[in-house]
Amino acid sequence: MIATWGKYEGRVILQHEQNQGLDMLRTLTEAQRKKAILNFSKTGSNLTEAFKDNVVLDYAGLRAGGINGRERRQLVDLIELYVANMD
Repeated sequence: MIATWGKYEGRVILQHEQNQGLDMLRTLTEAQRKKAILNFSKTGSNLTEAFKDNVVLDYAGLRAGGINGRERRQLVDLIELYVANMD
């Protein structure tokens, strides 16, 4: 993500995470990708937000149990990358 205006204009954040996630998607089969990608648009897809604290969501996406060892390793590496960013 690149800040396009303001105090931080031109700064890039989460590029490594984005690239690693895209690399993982590219290793999946077409059928797996169809399950993994829940929505191609970012607009109007909020399922939870302010004042929706106790929302119960149905399971969605690609199950980790349905991928092979290499793909699973990529998934774990991607999770570790995001978790490592947390305080």
